[in-house]
Amino acid sequence: MRYQRIARGYAKALVLAAEDLNAQESVREAATGLLELIRSVEPFREMIETTDLTPSVKEELFQRSVGEALPPLMISFFRLLLEKRRERLLGAILQEVLRLADQRAGIETAQVTSVIPLTEEQTERLQRRLAAAYSARAVRLEKRYDPEILGGLIVRIRDTIYDASLRAQLERLRRTLIEG
Repeated sequence: MRYQRIARGYAKALVLAAEDLNAQESVREAATGLLELIRSVEPFREMIETTDLTPSVKEELFQRSVGEALPPLMISFFRLLLEKRRERLLGAILQEVLRLADQRAGIETAQVTSVIPLTEEQTERLQRRLAAAYSARAVRLEKRYDPEILGGLIVRIRDTIYDASLRAQLERLRRTLIEG
């Protein structure tokens, strides 16, 4: 919990700095790319998280691996994390940056689980309905596929879960038959 609070503070500072420099979109893109890199490239994640390397070595490796692809604000931010010995929190900070940036832009994120990919029409209709229900400017869908739900959808947005899966409907029907 303590580290989450620290990550939130750094993320807020980065989002506000991006707004001051009118660099919100470039910071969002950089945060998305770096987060994906941390999640998918183990040597990069290990370099960030290890305590065996000095800050100057980490900075050099960071610059060589992603420095040219990042806006100057992100390079400065990473240097600050190195100086404060908080670079191990980079992944949590970047997640919080994306959440805060979306929140400030009026964008909600919903996780949608279905058996098969949604069509473009279904995706747009779901986004419109969720945006209206949550008074959001837009809704970004994170799509997942799970054959275990048998059909229908499970939508998670904020702290609410809408379970319209066939599996849940069959379970409710089973309980009704047993109780009735």
